[in-house]
Amino acid sequence: MNKEYREIRWDSDLQIEAYRFAGIMQKFPNHFHDYYVIGFIEKGKRRLFCKNQEYTVLPSQLLLFNPGDQHGCEAVNGEALDYRCLNIKREVFERIVLEVTGQQVMPHFASSVVMDERITRDLSEIHQLIMEGASTLEKEERFYWWMKQLLEQQATALQGSVETVQHHRIETVCQYMSDHLTEKLTLEQLAQLVHVSKYTLLRSFTETIGIAPYSYLQALRVAEAKKRLEEGERPSAVAVATGFVDQSHLNKLFTELIGFTPGKYRTSVM
Repeated sequence: MNKEYREIRWDSDLQIEAYRFAGIMQKFPNHFHDYYVIGFIEKGKRRLFCKNQEYTVLPSQLLLFNPGDQHGCEAVNGEALDYRCLNIKREVFERIVLEVTGQQVMPHFASSVVMDERITRDLSEIHQLIMEGASTLEKEERFYWWMKQLLEQQATALQGSVETVQHHRIETVCQYMSDHLTEKLTLEQLAQLVHVSKYTLLRSFTETIGIAPYSYLQALRVAEAKKRLEEGERPSAVAVATGFVDQSHLNKLFTELIGFTPGKYRTSVM
């Protein structure tokens, strides 16, 4: 049996987070993040479900997740996962794009899985510099040159979506859940908010977002818990503040979606 290895490194110079997993067998359920994730598999294969499409991801393929992209993955043929990624907050990404391109836009990655050996190789080297705590100048130079290539070859400016009644309803429900994430919400309550039946809301929400309302609410709670842990709050207090039944419930869901226990994550990023 492979021994699991999980490591987080917060880079204060670049203001980004680096993850490294090795020997991981964990299945990650369908979820989303409120930040960009750019990563690649070093070893092993993964069956990826993203934005209602299924992929078999191979080593060296580049993974690009926008904030809000629903995704989940599982092992293929029992192969353990070795994986590296960078997590970049929206506001940090927007600042980087402005510095690199001179444009104040939010980038969007249309493809979640791409084959770009050069960008993946450079990402691997930059990731290693971050994990090793390399000198600021070398690391920043490599990072900004790499980011320029990534934006030019894989990103487009985020275009406004066509407004529809259904999208407006879903946005209203999403915002309501975000504003009331610690409360015990019901499907009936959410349906009444936008004047549709419970089934209509469940169907349209799942079609639009990619996950059902309860899973979306749980992901919102994990995202808020992650922010509070980064600020140094203890897991027991975070569980109460983010609407979880107890700390064990937070531990279980946080590990399922983030890959680390709340305690280890807090210790690693402080």
